[in-house]
Amino acid sequence: MIRRDQGRLDELVDAVARQVTDNPGIPGFGILLALCHCELDRYDDARAAFAPAAADGFASIPHDPVWSSAMTMGAEVAAVLEDADAAAVLAEKLRPFAGMLAHNGCTTFGAVDRYLGMLATTLGRYFEADAHFAAAAAIHTRIGAPAWLARTQVDWGRMLLRRDGKGDAEQAGELLASALRTARRIGLPTVERRSAALLHRAL
Repeated sequence: MIRRDQGRLDELVDAVARQVTDNPGIPGFGILLALCHCELDRYDDARAAFAPAAADGFASIPHDPVWSSAMTMGAEVAAVLEDADAAAVLAEKLRPFAGMLAHNGCTTFGAVDRYLGMLATTLGRYFEADAHFAAAAAIHTRIGAPAWLARTQVDWGRMLLRRDGKGDAEQAGELLASALRTARRIGLPTVERRSAALLHRAL
């Protein structure tokens, strides 16, 4: 997670790929690999890594202490790849956990509402997405998680630009500008690059 924040997953993606090969009984590693590829803009590789878990509707993901991590990573991958079929399945599985944090005993993946917002965006449910992003932003603000807040703001801003309703571009601009400031202040290169690109569209 630290290397992700630093924009340095290219240093670890081969090691993650080896974990997928060496641990076929842990399907979450395949989803982690897909997320790494998404962060590196390697979308064909991400689809290939994501396909095994998505093929059975994520039934292969065991309900163990890392379930929430695997499922929220899967939600992010589905959203990035615009995989509506996977998004619909994941939304149903994650919906009962709105208001909670995804956590695996080692690290957190932030508010589940962020992922529900991303999934709702992928499914074109923009007002539902808006509510989830607002909830996620409130949680990340309350617990003092600036990196997760910045990521939420980028996703929220992207959704608003896609919805393109009255005042959406202005709100997106504010969210993206805030994410950009945070990214520059604490060092989140990928967030900085993506928020800057979306902010250019909003202005």
